[in-house]
Amino acid sequence: MNKLTYSLKQGESLNRWLILEMLETKKQFDKSTQEGNINDWLLKGHAIHEFPGKKQFLKERSSQEPLVTDSSNIFPGAVQKIKDVPKQWLIYMPFDNSVVEKEGFWNVPTHLESRAYTEIYCEVEGDYHFSLATCGGLKIWLNNHPEVHFEPFARNQLTYTSIHLPLKKGNNKIEVYFDDLAERDTKFSFRLDYLGKDELEIQLPIGNYSANEIIHLEQLLDGAYFPVDTFKRGNVVLQFDRIVEINFSSRATMQVERCVKQIVQCDVKQGSTEVVLGNIHDFQIGYTAIEMEIMVGDICITKHFGIEIYPEVYLKLQTDHIEDRKRMALDFTSIHGEPNMHKLLSILYCSEDIGSYELDPQMFHDILEDEMKKINERNDCSDFSLIMFFRLLHDYHKSDIVTAKTIDRIKQMILHFRYWMDEPGNDVMWFFSENHALMFHTCEILAGQMYPDEHFTNAGISGREHYQRGEARLNAWFERFFDEGLSEWNSAPYIPINVIGLTILYDLTDSNILKVHAKRALDQIFKWLAINSYHGYLTCSQGRVYEKELKGNYNTQTTSLAWIAWGEGALNYSTFGSVALSLSDYIPPAKYSKFLSVSNGNALSYLHKQGPDDFANLSTYKTSAYMLSSALQFKPGEKGYQEHVLQASIGPEANVWVNHPGEKSVQSSGRPSYWAGNGYLPKVAQYKSIAFAIFNIEEEHDVDFTHAYTPLFAFDHSLIADDWIFLQKGDGYIGLFAQNGIQLVEDGINKKREVISSGRNNVWIVRMGSSEEFGSFDAFQQMMIEAQMKVSNSQKILWKDPHIGTCSFSWHDDLKVNDTQMTVQNRTIEGDINFYK
Repeated sequence: MNKLTYSLKQGESLNRWLILEMLETKKQFDKSTQEGNINDWLLKGHAIHEFPGKKQFLKERSSQEPLVTDSSNIFPGAVQKIKDVPKQWLIYMPFDNSVVEKEGFWNVPTHLESRAYTEIYCEVEGDYHFSLATCGGLKIWLNNHPEVHFEPFARNQLTYTSIHLPLKKGNNKIEVYFDDLAERDTKFSFRLDYLGKDELEIQLPIGNYSANEIIHLEQLLDGAYFPVDTFKRGNVVLQFDRIVEINFSSRATMQVERCVKQIVQCDVKQGSTEVVLGNIHDFQIGYTAIEMEIMVGDICITKHFGIEIYPEVYLKLQTDHIEDRKRMALDFTSIHGEPNMHKLLSILYCSEDIGSYELDPQMFHDILEDEMKKINERNDCSDFSLIMFFRLLHDYHKSDIVTAKTIDRIKQMILHFRYWMDEPGNDVMWFFSENHALMFHTCEILAGQMYPDEHFTNAGISGREHYQRGEARLNAWFERFFDEGLSEWNSAPYIPINVIGLTILYDLTDSNILKVHAKRALDQIFKWLAINSYHGYLTCSQGRVYEKELKGNYNTQTTSLAWIAWGEGALNYSTFGSVALSLSDYIPPAKYSKFLSVSNGNALSYLHKQGPDDFANLSTYKTSAYMLSSALQFKPGEKGYQEHVLQASIGPEANVWVNHPGEKSVQSSGRPSYWAGNGYLPKVAQYKSIAFAIFNIEEEHDVDFTHAYTPLFAFDHSLIADDWIFLQKGDGYIGLFAQNGIQLVEDGINKKREVISSGRNNVWIVRMGSSEEFGSFDAFQQMMIEAQMKVSNSQKILWKDPHIGTCSFSWHDDLKVNDTQMTVQNRTIEGDINFYK
C-alpha cells in the first residue's frame, strides 16, 4: 500500500483525509409552529431561530449507531456498503481550507452522515494536543478504540473543544464519524488543528497509485485559474500555472443556480497548460458554479470555481418602448431562463399570446410537476414558485394545456399549503426575512381570495379567514416598509423577490388599498434601483449579497429589471422579478431613468437610510465616469454576515471593493464568504468621491488580513506604487490605499484580481476620479501619491485632498471635511438627492 505523506506542524490543520461519500437521509418530524419577528435574525444574529424538529432529531439520533466501516480496506476508490448503499472513499484535498467540509443547500430536513480516515506517524509515544471543532456531531476512534465524543450541534457554527490523542510510536489510525441535520444552507464540516510542538506526519493510503502523480495533480488545481471572471466571447478556458507532466482526465460540472447541470469531460495530455471547456455559446448563460475534477484512475481531486458567461451579442438587444422590452424579456427567458414557474409563464405567454415560441408539452409537464412536487413537499423557497401559480390560474385557466385535472391538482396544492410560521409544519421553509414574509402573505391573501369558502387543511380555517390574516399581515408589512425601507437594502438577489410579490399583488388583488400600497412600494424600489445603479448595474453597497451578484453583473436579476424598466443594464437569463414585471400592468416610473447615469460635468449624491432606527445609513455618489457607494459606520467592529459596505464602480466588470474575508477558503460559500460580506465589519465613511474604511479584527478570527477585489483584466490600465494601486477604465479612475501596504496576488484562483494587506488593524482609502476632474491618469496618480496624509498607529486619518480639502476620520470620531462634521443619523428612506456641477 503506497502512502501520500504530509508534515503536520504546530498550528497547522489536519485537513487531508480519505472521505466516505456522504449518506443523505430525508427526515420527517412531528409538526410544530414557530415564533419570531421579521428581520430579528439580521439585527440579533443569523442563528437565533432554531428549527423545531432539531430536538426530536437529537433525541432519535442518540439511540442510533454511527456508520460502521471496515478500516482495513480504505483507499481511494474502495467501495463499502453503508446501510445497504454502496459508498466510495474519496481523497480530500483542502487547498486553502482549514476545515473539512461539504457545503450545499438542502430544501427539506436531511440527516447527513460521513466517515473520514487518515493515519498519523509519530516518533515518540505520548498525548498529543489538538483543537477540535464541528457544527454537528463527531466521534473519533484512535487505533480502533473510541477516543472522542463531541456533539455541539450548532447550525453552521463551528464549536471548539480541546482534546488529547494518546498516539503510539509509529503509525496511528484515525477514524472520524461526523453527522449533522441539514436545513437550508448547510456547512457539513469538522476541523482538527494540531497544537503540539513535535512535528508529525500525515499518511494517506493510496493503493498502488503514485504519490508524486497525486501531488502533481494537486499542484495543478492549486495553481489553476480562469484568465477573466466574465467570458463574453470565444472559449471558456481554465489555465494551469505549470506544464502538465502526466496524462489525466478532467470533468467540469457546471451549473447556473437552478438550471440544468452541464458536464464537460476532457482528456488532458502531457505538455498541456490549459483545459478548454468549450465555446461560451455551448453553455447556459449566467454566473456558473464549476466543480472541477481531475482524475487518474480512482484518484479524483476536486476544486470549485465560479465564472460569469454572457455572450456580448446580447448587449445589443435594445428597443425604446417598455411594452416591447417586456415582450423581449419574456421571449428571452422562454429560451434561456431557469426551468421554474416563472419560465413556464413566459413560455405560455410567448406561445399562446404572441405566438413567438413553440410550446413543448413535455417541457411544460416536467417543469410543472417539478414545481408542484417542491411546493407539496414544502421545500424552502417554495413560496417563490407558489405565487406564480396564482398568475397561471388567473391568466390561463382556459388554456388547452392547463387542463381541468391540472387546475384541480393546483387547487388541492393551494388548499394544503402552510402559509405562515404559526401554522403547524415540519419543514425548513424560511419565514423570517422581509422578502419571504411578503411572498407568504401575498400567497395567503390570493389563496383566500380565490377560494374563500374552501377549507384549508393545514391551518384548519376557511379561505375567507386566510384572506383576513393575509390582509392584516400585508398591511403590517407595508407599514414597516414605508417607515423603514428594507433591512436587506439594495440587495441584488432579494430586490427581485420583492418585485415578484408586489407585482403579483398589484395585478391580482381585489383590494384597492393593497393595490395602491403595492404600487407605492414598487415605485420606491425602482427609485432606489435607478439611483444606486451605474448605467443599470446595481454596483452599490448592499444589505445581503453573494459572490455571484458581485462578480456576475450582466446576469444579476436587478440588471434585467433595469433593462426592462428603462432600457439600461442588460437582458439576461434571470426569471425572478423579470417575468412577473413583464407580465404585469405595472410600469416603473419613466422619470427615474434620469438617475441611472449622469451627464458630463455633473454629479449626483444620494444620502438615505434603510432598516429600523438608523440601521443602515447609505451614501451613493456618481458621475458620468464612476460611482462610489457605502454603508456609513454600519456596525463597526461587529461580526458581519452578508453585508457589502463599500464599492467603487466603473461598469459591470470594472468594480473594486474592500472587505475582511469571512472565511479562509476562497472556494467556500459561507455567509460571510471570502468575497461576499465581512468577517468583521469596518468603520466606513464617505464624502462624495472618497471613502475611508478602518478595520479592527479580533484575534479569534482565522483571517488576519483585509483585501480588495481588483480585477486587472477588467481595466484599461493599472499601476502599483508605494502603498497604492491605481486603476483606470475609460474616463474613470480608482486609487486604492492601504496603511499596511498591498500585495498583488500573482497565482492561483485569484490571480491578478486581488490585493491583500496584512494585519488585523488597517486603514483603507478609496479615491475615485475622472479625466474631467484630474486630466490624465498619470496626473491622478501623482496627485494621490503627493497628497498630504497621516495615518497614526491609533488609526486616525488626516488626508489633504487636492480637490476636496482636509478630511479627518478615526475609530472614535466621525468624518470631518474642512472642519465640518459629516453626520449620518436622522435620515429618511426617501433620502436627499443632490445634483452638483
